[in-house]
Amino acid sequence: MSRLTEGKVFMRVVSLVPSWTETLLQAGVNVVGRTRYCIHPSEKVASIPVMGGTREVEWAKVTKLKPDLLVLDREENPRILSEQSPVPWIATHVNSVWDVENELRRLHGCISRSGLPAMAYRWRQVCEGLAGD
Repeated sequence: MSRLTEGKVFMRVVSLVPSWTETLLQAGVNVVGRTRYCIHPSEKVASIPVMGGTREVEWAKVTKLKPDLLVLDREENPRILSEQSPVPWIATHVNSVWDVENELRRLHGCISRSGLPAMAYRWRQVCEGLAGD
């Protein structure tokens, strides 16, 4: 699920999903806003403003940052957040380890200049290695 402008590449990201915040930062994505639960990696998130929690957001803070994209998760964040969002958003949905690769690729489709494709490739290799055991 998403509300995106086709063909647009996003550079400034607000993440409302702790696991994605950590992943996006590791991939070199410009995360400009986060939740109070996004605490890793501590040395990187310390300077990123908090927008609220995973279930409530201070939209005035989000708007002030002028992000291009809001990252949500269907399990983590209530649907009302996507309905209220003043910026384009994408909602991920990971049910198993096998879903992570696809979600990394979906995120990369929105976010330019990131290490997400390499992460997706490495993730698939790990999963295939586990399946072979």
